Amino acid sequence: MPGAANNRHVQVLIVDDSADAAASLTMLLELEDVAAHSVGDAEAALQLCESRTPLLLLIDIGLPGMNGYELARRLRQLPQFDGTTLIALTGREQPSAQERALFDQFWTKPFEPRRLIEEVKAVISRAPVSPPA
Repeated sequence: MPGAANNRHVQVLIVDDSADAAASLTMLLELEDVAAHSVGDAEAALQLCESRTPLLLLIDIGLPGMNGYELARRLRQLPQFDGTTLIALTGREQPSAQERALFDQFWTKPFEPRRLIEEVKAVISRAPVSPPA
């Protein structure tokens, strides 16, 4: 089932309040044998990250409540997220230098899904070890 973490580790966590966008991206990644899971807000992402450390997070900037920048700030403060790739997904103007420093990459919506999937697979292939489940 797309988006279900099940008993395997989560390689990619998608944090997007658009359920359709998150489900589509999760399904595309899982078709490529990438273990993906999606959540709809930053609080749910933080909760999941208490028990799992994904290799990569795709974070929508315009989340309700805590936005993507604050989520990235909090994740960057946690030692288990050293080396974790954070990719911002945004439909708005260019971020400030301070905002940009929180993420490894910024992708502006709309983006070509195939290119993003290729980048996700490249990040996973460079990972030295799999994170704990």
